[in-house]
Amino acid sequence: NKNHEINWSRPIPENKYESCSKIQKMMRATIILRSDHLIKRLWVVFAFILFTVHGAFAQCPTGGLNFTSQATIDQFITDYPSCTEITGNVTISGEDITNLDGLRNITSITGSLDVLRNAALVNLDGLPALSNIGGSLTIGLNPALTNIGGFEALTTIGGDFGISGNQALTHIDGFVALTVVGSFVSINENQVLTNIDGFATLTKVDGLYIASNPVLSNINGLAALTSLVGLIWIDDNTGLTDISALQNID
Repeated sequence: NKNHEINWSRPIPENKYESCSKIQKMMRATIILRSDHLIKRLWVVFAFILFTVHGAFAQCPTGGLNFTSQATIDQFITDYPSCTEITGNVTISGEDITNLDGLRNITSITGSLDVLRNAALVNLDGLPALSNIGGSLTIGLNPALTNIGGFEALTTIGGDFGISGNQALTHIDGFVALTVVGSFVSINENQVLTNIDGFATLTKVDGLYIASNPVLSNINGLAALTSLVGLIWIDDNTGLTDISALQNID
């Protein structure tokens, strides 16, 4: 029936082209909006993951630490309760520092540890977990320090080890696990020091300097020492009568 035939050659009116174009533009805009929304969501997820990972690994402050008051030591364990390894040097020097309990979770210091000029510090019991010091350990000029304990877990000191100028120090008891000191051990000018029994497991040092400890009567705490590649200097210890503990050195 010719009346119902469709004329395929008849052009589509312009307004229909315009309608199609508008629909296509709307579809593109919808796709772009959805893509933008998806990208934003992905960025949010990525940022959350990055923050979480950073938080997991940023358990300790970066760089060295300088504790100048009791408040800074007490605050450390509050701010960094999961911190166990310090990257860099640690200095403890403050007029009102009485204890190191805020550092009790520290197991390793990659740099040096200096405990110097703490007028009120009477012991070092706040470092029971410290097992390794990559650099040097210096304990000096602490006039109220009577005993050096609290280092029961320490096995290795990479650099020098010095204990000097501690006017009230009578005993060194705390290094029961220490086996190796990478450089010199220096114990000098401790006016009332009577024994160094805390070095019973120390087997290797690069050198030994013991001087100006007037009431030190023996060095029996060094009996396990077998390896020493540098100098031994023992001088001006007026009460020292027995150095037979060094007879095992190769």
